Amino acid sequence: MNRKQQKALPLLSPLIARLPKGNVWFRGHAVQHGAIHFSREKQQRWDSPTGAYGVLYAGEDVECVFMESIGRTALETRFLSRTLLENCGLSKVRLLRELRLLDLAASGGLARVGAEGSISSGSKYFSSQKWSQGFHDHPEKLDGVLYFARHDPTRKAYALFDRCEDAIAVLGPCLSWASQPELLGRILDLYKLGTDL
Repeated sequence: MNRKQQKALPLLSPLIARLPKGNVWFRGHAVQHGAIHFSREKQQRWDSPTGAYGVLYAGEDVECVFMESIGRTALETRFLSRTLLENCGLSKVRLLRELRLLDLAASGGLARVGAEGSISSGSKYFSSQKWSQGFHDHPEKLDGVLYFARHDPTRKAYALFDRCEDAIAVLGPCLSWASQPELLGRILDLYKLGTDL
């Protein structure tokens, strides 16, 4: 994001996806954090570049959250360790109210904010974090960003700003990937990854 784009963004009309109360999504996360964790670590794609607000990442299905959380770590080795699969979990979350997300996955979504697809598919996060700041501070007071997942762009992912922390509830317990061998086996087969589990 350059300075010209930064100045223009508040004046632009973003494409907004309205996601209804009751929608169920999935979270892939470290078991120690629990399902509701808005990171301020400045390490992920849509994190605040200054740590001023937290961001929670979710996906429309288990395949999305698997690849965006731990599957991406195995792209070179094609292998996931037992320890990783025991320490990382899968949770379901439900929306308690409608959320309004900037829609970068729909036709026109990127163009309306002056962006291109690399903000959600690039491997460097410096630029996407600056965009995140602009989206967070937009006059529309968006709840987050809807985008195509980088490691499986047929699937949709969500980055939620902490202003909507009260709009998310956990459905059931967090289960480690290791404790779900049938589900894990199906996903590993889909992406042709191995494990010592």
